[in-house]
Amino acid sequence: MALYFFETLEIEKHFLSGLINNPNIYFEIDGMVSEYDFFNESHNTIFCILRNLILSDEKFDKTILAQKIKNLGIKLQDNLNIFEYIDSLAFLKIKPEMAIESA
Repeated sequence: MALYFFETLEIEKHFLSGLINNPNIYFEIDGMVSEYDFFNESHNTIFCILRNLILSDEKFDKTILAQKIKNLGIKLQDNLNIFEYIDSLAFLKIKPEMAIESA
């Protein structure tokens, strides 16, 4: 169970990193991934906000993404600092094709 949990979290992180750094891949994975596919509740929240930004064609970066989540007043698991967490996801630099494969 612990290994599965760790692997699932890593896949989710890779996917979100790819989506943060390459938002255009959303249109390739639309229909393959939904908010219900995330094991981690914080990742679910990040995905939902990312999806909304992408679909509304808003320009964003990691700071804007984190600020949108903070402005909603959503408390993330383990009281994560959303700015630091989004920064760590963006730092991963997952290639678009790897993010699509993670989907």
